[in-house]
Amino acid sequence: MKKLIFIFIMCIGLCGCSKNLDLNSPLVKELYQKATPSEDASILTKLYENSGRFHNSYILATAAKNYLNDNKSIEVISKESIEESIIKIFGPKTSFAHQDFYLLADNYCGFKYNKDKEEYILINGCDGDYFHKYLRKITKATSNDNIIKIYEKSLYLDTSNNITIYNNVIDKKIIAKNINKKPEEIDIDNYLNNASTYEYTFEKINNEYIFTKFQLIK
Repeated sequence: MKKLIFIFIMCIGLCGCSKNLDLNSPLVKELYQKATPSEDASILTKLYENSGRFHNSYILATAAKNYLNDNKSIEVISKESIEESIIKIFGPKTSFAHQDFYLLADNYCGFKYNKDKEEYILINGCDGDYFHKYLRKITKATSNDNIIKIYEKSLYLDTSNNITIYNNVIDKKIIAKNINKKPEEIDIDNYLNNASTYEYTFEKINNEYIFTKFQLIK
């Protein structure tokens, strides 16, 4: 009997079972924010429209935002700093190209790339997307060895007139329309069953969690 119990415990230990994480834990919040350069729809669309791969402008915006979190109130970012930030977030094998990009977060409009000086210069005076919005909510987070996965429910809103709610920006299945409310008054919990589910995957490499994959689950 003791032998059977021992074998059972060993099987559990070797099964690679994932465990649920506290959604309010500092680690889960940190990783989710790490993958969120901006709440502006024009920036997030670069992520949601490219499930399964990372869009170049999203990579640059995410790298810049994480760099700026540690380096406040600057107007110039070196090419080297952006590259180091990309490696820290997405890993050393990430393919990208240097170019101008928008950020639209924390009063930063975006950055223009100066090829000759090999640096990014702050762009001033631009507005974000006032006609679209994403509602987002973390619903689950799991840990399995060195892999953390965060699951998010998301809805895409067209706010140009009376609000229309879609399941996501790709399928655009209408969930509700002609909603006479402000976007901030809409509660995603009221539409959670129809919201799309996305999976963020982070892998721990050299004591750093790398954002390796983003995909639409359903």
